[in-house]
Amino acid sequence: MRYSVKSTVINECAAERIKNIHRLSVRCNASGKVSHRDKILSMIKAHAAEIEELSAAADRRHLIETGDLIILCCELILEAEESVDETLLKCFDRFESKLDSPAANGNTDKGGEANCEKK
Repeated sequence: MRYSVKSTVINECAAERIKNIHRLSVRCNASGKVSHRDKILSMIKAHAAEIEELSAAADRRHLIETGDLIILCCELILEAEESVDETLLKCFDRFESKLDSPAANGNTDKGGEANCEKK
């Protein structure tokens, strides 16, 4: 399932905000001792643990922490000098392919398809 290059995941305003957050993060979190990438990875681990704890406690703040995790993951993509949008589009294809495979879900039913512009 391939999507048109015109498909976007992150709108222009959000993409600029993520880039700005990344610039600020580099300025605030980069140090000589730990690479910025390693700092982001450390923060991702901490957020994942916090999400797990909050979710287990039925605390809806886990949703905000999940949003923070998404931003940190976007930062990690930018740190590798890649496009967040292009990376997410590739990931959509990978997830859909894996989830649509009969081996993955134990049957041959392809299920519903996303309502997106397809090539």
